[in-house]
Amino acid sequence: MKIDKEKDLNKINNKKGKKRIIAYFFAGLGAIILLVILVNIIKYESIKVDYKKTLEREIEISLTEDIDKVDLVGLLDSYGVPYSSSVDESFMDLLENELVQNNQFNSRIDLYNLYINKTWHLDGIFNNKVTINEMIDMKNFALDFVRYKYDTKIKTTLSYDYSEENGEKSVYDYVASLNNPVVLYSCSANDLFYYFGTSLESLNFERGIELLRNLDNGLDFLENNVQRNINTIIECNSKSQIFVMGIYVPSDSFFINRAGSVVIDKINDRLKRVCDRYDNVYYVDVSAVCFSVLEDDFHPDQNGQKIIAVKLADTISENLKPVTEYTYNTTEKEKVTQDEITCDEFIAQFRECELPMRDYIEYSVAIEWTFDELKCKNISFDCLNDIENDIVDRLCNSVDTKMFEQGYKIVMIEHKILDGMIESNFSLHPETKQNDKLSLIQYYDD
Repeated sequence: MKIDKEKDLNKINNKKGKKRIIAYFFAGLGAIILLVILVNIIKYESIKVDYKKTLEREIEISLTEDIDKVDLVGLLDSYGVPYSSSVDESFMDLLENELVQNNQFNSRIDLYNLYINKTWHLDGIFNNKVTINEMIDMKNFALDFVRYKYDTKIKTTLSYDYSEENGEKSVYDYVASLNNPVVLYSCSANDLFYYFGTSLESLNFERGIELLRNLDNGLDFLENNVQRNINTIIECNSKSQIFVMGIYVPSDSFFINRAGSVVIDKINDRLKRVCDRYDNVYYVDVSAVCFSVLEDDFHPDQNGQKIIAVKLADTISENLKPVTEYTYNTTEKEKVTQDEITCDEFIAQFRECELPMRDYIEYSVAIEWTFDELKCKNISFDCLNDIENDIVDRLCNSVDTKMFEQGYKIVMIEHKILDGMIESNFSLHPETKQNDKLSLIQYYDD
């Protein structure tokens, strides 16, 4: 009897021990979760404090006396553009104003583009001798397209101001001629999304999980492209000092901000790693912009533009050196064999396009559609040039010739930029085309 009582007692103690272990486990797990939440609350609040302090400050650029007047060079994606009629000045405008007041400004070239803003586009612009006038044409096309997409919400006053002589210069030759180029660079977010064949608008839960699983490959792709861009810039002008802007989580919501920071922090770490390899390349933290984005959008509002300007001004003041010659690390550029296509084949496919073609945007869409149908996305610029007259003669009448020629010119410039570069093969999901005009127009028409 005594033995039975001891067994029962042991069973009770074992059960209590197991319950105690389970209780300790969940208590420990709860403590870890609370600690993670606490750490993230502290990070979030520190960004908010930084945002408030930065917004209260003036934009100040302090350069030493041995630094000559600087030339601003903007190589930017869309967050550097006044993307809404509510945004009066971009961060480049704000920086230029400060430099002019201090008599430190020499010139500015702003190569933003709302359609061509990936890292491989930038290399094509420099290496394929695209002219400033061609960039202006692309900019005007992009603004028209975005007005079409966003129902004229974007500012209509954005413009370049170059002499006729400079307009005919290639971007490469123009930047190469600058005495003290201060290069402002941002391309990273679009590059990563295009690698995965998606955009913020089309990112759902399943695609998000897939993106995270393959994130390291995407980050390698981004890092290599950014380094290649930096080498291209320094090869063009060895006096360049380059300021690489990080990216931010496009929301001030605590949960979205903290969840998004898992990926955003990894992107910024890669950008920092590239910057650390050079003596003339500097990382700029713009995390605080998350508190100043446009309503129902992820681009900076006017306060966001000021945040970027203040952060850039600080980094420039701290790091800008007198004019010095810098070197770069060579990287191999990928080349592809251009698909061959005859003029007759091109015309035959083009005639089947049933788009309404109300304006030159849709003409350029129709041409790109034909390239996709023929699986010749990488058709060479020279080939396009050879068949241009025949296409215009066969397809255009006196009413639509002007619009068609404008649309065709845009396609010519796009393919000149991309000539010899791999574009369509970058995406793991080529059926999802972030940068495809046709799918976007159909999406917003629906």
